[in-house]
Parts: sequence; C-alpha cells; structure tokens
Amino acid sequence: MSGMLNRLCARKGGFFLFPERLLLRLREAFGQTFFPQRTCVCCGALGVEPVLCPACQKKMTELAVCSLCASFTEPGQLFCRFCRAGEKKPFEAAVAAMPYQGLLRKNIHRFKYGGKAWLRRPFADMVCRKVKLAWPEVKFDLAAAVPVHANRLRQRGYDQAELFGELAAAELDTPFAPGLLLRVKDTPPSAGYKKAERRILMRDAFAPGKGQAAGAKILLLDDIYTTGETAKACSECLLKMGAAQVWVATIAATALR
Repeated sequence: MSGMLNRLCARKGGFFLFPERLLLRLREAFGQTFFPQRTCVCCGALGVEPVLCPACQKKMTELAVCSLCASFTEPGQLFCRFCRAGEKKPFEAAVAAMPYQGLLRKNIHRFKYGGKAWLRRPFADMVCRKVKLAWPEVKFDLAAAVPVHANRLRQRGYDQAELFGELAAAELDTPFAPGLLLRVKDTPPSAGYKKAERRILMRDAFAPGKGQAAGAKILLLDDIYTTGETAKACSECLLKMGAAQVWVATIAATALR
C-alpha cells in the first residue's frame, strides 16, 4: 500500500506531492517516538545513538580515501589509480561517508528500491558527518541532488537523493535547491558497465532545471559514488550554468580503486 501511495503521489520536478510528504513526516515522527533507530546502519550493532556505532564512527575517520575523489584506496595511497594517472574532474573534490558494502549496501538498496524512505535521516546524518570532517572550512552557497529521471520517479515514488539531500542541507545550514538539475536521459542501471561505457551513458543526461547556479559554490549530493561519471556529468552541467565550484558528497563509494 505504501508503495502504491508513493507512485500515485510522485510528480516530475519534486520528490513528493504535499499529502505524501506530510504522511512521511507523520510516519517518521511516530517511528522516532515509539520505535527510534537503535541499530548501526553500516554494521547492525545494537543500542547505538543516533546512526553509527563507535566502531563505524572510528572507521569513518581512519579509512584511506583519495584526496581528489570519493574512492576508497589502499592505506598509504593519497590518490586512487585514476587520479594518479592524471584523470581530470570538473568538481573540486568528492567524499563518501563509508564503503559501499555489507549491510550499508543492503540498506541503500532498501532506500532506493524498497520504499524505506525513513532511511533518509541516518543517511543524511552520515553525509553531514563526513562533509564536516573532510571540509571543515568550506562554506557552500547551495546544495543540490543528482536527479532521477521522471520514469524512475514514477516507479520508486520519490527521488532518494533529494529526499536525504534536503535534510543534509538543513544540517549543514546550506540552502537546498530541489530541481536545480533535470535528468533528461533515462539511462539504464549502470551496474556492470565499465568506466568508459558509463561515460557514454551519462553524455547529455542532465540539463538545467529551475533555480540559479551562477557564481555559487555548490554541494552536489548523491547516494553512491562508483566511477564518478555521474558526478562529473552533473558537475559539468552546473558549471555551464555558471556555478563557481562543485563539491560532491555521497553516502557510500565503491571499496577500492
């Protein structure tokens, strides 16, 4: 029933119509009061508050991450193999909260495909922790989300990146710009495609939406960073719209590159 309501209430250019957004907030308020989140979304440890257990919080600060993109690397490596090879990116830098594996991978799938919209809160919290840890001195003018195509929006009932992005932006005290980008090309799921193939898939996939990006330092939010081709395509579009800089943050990224 919840999935049917989501599909009926979805619309192009936003992630919920008012009645369904209100219903989501009521569900979250009820759940937080009577069934508050008490398990780590990354490892399942019990009795944690509010999102990550102490071990996963420690892991977030210690993981080896590429200094230019969100990829996790081998200990001691400052850059992933693509950045070491001189691959240029249109964004300033990118971070991911945790590796895309284990229980976190399952929870992201539940969030994207299983209608578990309440996971937006722990995911927004994770991304905010990582952004503050990685870029404590950076002040963003706007936050925006990598958009889903209208066809996916109708299937899922909501845009998962906008859903957690709205909360993350509020926590970071940054204005959120829903619909700043449009996904005009309905690309197939990119799992299984190689980097060069993903680059072709993402070509001309995004276009300017509503709102202004001129002169803005923008935080671009998404759920998963894999090869970076989606982040690059969105960043290129934002720069063409006049953005001064683009920084990328995701919930998770592939483990090693």
